[in-house]
Amino acid sequence: MTRAIEVDGLLIAHGSPDPRHAVALRRLAAQVADAVAPMACHIAFLDHDEPPLSDWIESRQHLRLRAIGLLLSSGYHARVDIPRALESATDVEDLGTLGSGEWLPPVLERNVADVGETPESPVVLVAAGSTEVSARADLVAASDLWQASRPGRVLT
Repeated sequence: MTRAIEVDGLLIAHGSPDPRHAVALRRLAAQVADAVAPMACHIAFLDHDEPPLSDWIESRQHLRLRAIGLLLSSGYHARVDIPRALESATDVEDLGTLGSGEWLPPVLERNVADVGETPESPVVLVAAGSTEVSARADLVAASDLWQASRPGRVLT
């Protein structure tokens, strides 16, 4: 008889000085945990919020992890910071980052509807700045993809 191996999920976020950001992401982690029970789902941050990713990994070397970065672009954090931090984990499956793609426009459109707007409403898609050309190109590509599926204007 084989024994099931328990795996925990780890969501990795950039973090924000706005405390509402961490509250929303902790709520997301709880929803993920509920959806994939009995797997636990944790959240750690690259900056601004607690716990810092490197400290979180160091204190939980005994866990088997599946980790995903909650980042939409291929900037420095996605290419360097997260992989470097995960190198120190004992048993981790790095799922990369969310990136953007066909899944993103419906999610963004639900957010627009949640604030009482319509598909005809203009929106501005904003992301934290990056010196990485590829990260800026990712934002433009996400904006273009969303624009292709809605009548309202999408500005980046």
